[in-house]
Amino acid sequence: MKHVVVCLILSVAVALAQEDYESCKRVKIEGNLVGLSFEGGPTPETTPQILDILDEYGISATFFVVGSAVQSNSELLSRMTSTGHEVGSSTWGKVRITGLAPAGLKAEVEKTNEAIGQATGFLPGTFRPPYNATTKALNKRLKDDFQLTVIGAAVTSPDPKTHDALAIAETVMKAVKAGDIISLRDDSLATIDALPEILKGLFAKGLEPVAVSSLLEIASQEEDIIPLPPELAERLPKP
Repeated sequence: MKHVVVCLILSVAVALAQEDYESCKRVKIEGNLVGLSFEGGPTPETTPQILDILDEYGISATFFVVGSAVQSNSELLSRMTSTGHEVGSSTWGKVRITGLAPAGLKAEVEKTNEAIGQATGFLPGTFRPPYNATTKALNKRLKDDFQLTVIGAAVTSPDPKTHDALAIAETVMKAVKAGDIISLRDDSLATIDALPEILKGLFAKGLEPVAVSSLLEIASQEEDIIPLPPELAERLPKP
C-alpha cells in the first residue's frame, strides 16, 4: 500500500468537493465499491483477529490509528502495510479536536504522524477525528497545515461500546450503499464477530469493500479528474 494516502491529496480535493472542507463520508461512484475502515486501535486483543478475517476474505481496509497505541503495537502497523492495508491518523490521545487550541492540535497530529512514520516508513495522508467531532475550519487547517484529508463515515457501529455483534452487522447492512464509507471499532471484541457477517452481507448485496484511499481514487477517476502527477501516481498500489 506504500502509502497511497500521500498521493490522494490532489484527487480528493477535486473529486469530492473538498473546497468546502466537509469531512468525506461518501463518494459519488458508478460502481459497487464501499470504503471499509476501522478506528480506535491498534490493540493486541482485537487487531490481529480483524486482520486475520480481512486476510481470509482478501479485503484491504483503512485503519485510523491512535498515536499513543502505535509504538507498543508497531508490528501490527507493519503487518497492515505489508498486507495491503492503509494506515490513517486519529490523534495521539483520542481527544476531541474541537476542544484543542492550535498548539494542541499541532502536537496531537505531529506526534501521531511521527509514530506512524516510524512504524511504517510512511506518513499518513488521511485523518479521522475522534468521535467524528470536527468543523470545516479544522478540516481546512488539517489539510493546509498537515496535508491530511479528513475522512468521516456514512455508516458506523450503532454504539462504540456495544457488545452485540448481530446489532452491529444489522445496522451496517441496513444503511450501506455504494460509495459509502463504513467505520467499525478496531478496539471492540464485538467487531470480530460482526465483521464476517458484514463482509458476507456486502458480497450478497453486490458491494465490494476496499480501503478508503482506493475508493476515493476510483471515484476521482470516474469524475474525469486531472490525472495525478507521475511521481504521485506511481505510489498507488498495483492491481
